[in-house]
Amino acid sequence: HPRPLLGALELPERVLRQQHLAFEVASRSAERAVAIDETLSVAHAELALARFGGDWDWEGSEREFSRALHPDRTNALVHAYYSWLLLLPGRDDAAFIEARTGHTLAPSSRLIRAARAQTFYLARRYDEAIDLCDDCLRSDGSYVFALHLRGLCALAKASAAEAIADLSQAAALTGRSPFYLGLLGLCYGTFGRRAEALDVVAELERLAQRT
Repeated sequence: HPRPLLGALELPERVLRQQHLAFEVASRSAERAVAIDETLSVAHAELALARFGGDWDWEGSEREFSRALHPDRTNALVHAYYSWLLLLPGRDDAAFIEARTGHTLAPSSRLIRAARAQTFYLARRYDEAIDLCDDCLRSDGSYVFALHLRGLCALAKASAAEAIADLSQAAALTGRSPFYLGLLGLCYGTFGRRAEALDVVAELERLAQRT
């Protein structure tokens, strides 16, 4: 069965409209770039992401990822993004190959390492995801992508102390960004820490008045 991505929840209509508009703008820009140069790999990659995240058009997204990789199979990030798409319909083996290919192409990139960890997280292979996040965080303990992803793995494994520590730090490092605050609130609620969860809700409501 297709796997839901984190965040594929029931969102307010206003948020969905804003999200759709952002992907629509990105899609139009990428389409203009492709019209100028059909072989532009990065433009096809952006179109693939817009089809994936904005339209939930998995077939269209896969076509664009294929076009992005056809002229240039050395773009590590495209391989990583493609692996996320492949997990949705349960094509795990192909997804792991793409994630490994991206990592092989850019072994020193913390972004690619964390992106591969995201692939493992989406596949519910939490220990492997944590190992990659640990690897990223050994060289930079403030790398938020790896930090929050490790926290989500701990949340999935019901490891309360580790999840709260990582997600609290991610929220602090991003200046209490609403996205990371939301994850922290989810974490508190999951582990029955009602007072802290409600404090996060109140903080988000205050933020909503100005952002």
